Amino acid sequence: MPRETYKEARVRLLKELVARGWAVKPELKTPTAISTGIGPDLGFPDFKVKLYFHPQSVYMHDHSMHLDDIRGMNVESFLNSVVYWVQAQANNPDVYG
Repeated sequence: MPRETYKEARVRLLKELVARGWAVKPELKTPTAISTGIGPDLGFPDFKVKLYFHPQSVYMHDHSMHLDDIRGMNVESFLNSVVYWVQAQANNPDVYG
């Protein structure tokens, strides 16, 4: 079976984010996914996260998330990466503004 393409991975992840309550705009040139209240149990109940799905990368706000490869990445691993970057932004506001 051929490996999933980046476009297929992006479509799959966006659908899975919709199922988890994210507001997704897949029709945009650079598709976006927006969530509020990510990780209330982690102390970020009101942290608004906006992800931009570029052709072969994912950005949170204006910063690359430096993901290895979203092809084949399950949504739980993807969301763990989002939480990691949320924590990085919260702990380094001067860097991630």
